[in-house]
Amino acid sequence: MQSIKARLKNDFLASDLLEDEFVMDFFYFCSDDENFIKYCKNKTDFEVLMFLRYKYKQYFKSREDIQD
Repeated sequence: MQSIKARLKNDFLASDLLEDEFVMDFFYFCSDDENFIKYCKNKTDFEVLMFLRYKYKQYFKSREDIQD
């Protein structure tokens, strides 16, 4: 997760806005996914970014559910 964050954070956040206070929470949210290793280990940056974008939608949905 740290490697992905270091490598792709700027590229990911350039297209998917996320407030600074939620960046680490988002990456931990992604790493908690049971398929994190499957979709991120030994994958291209493009493939990992696609996974992050998928999780981004879930992350905001889960935050909305918590606020309700």
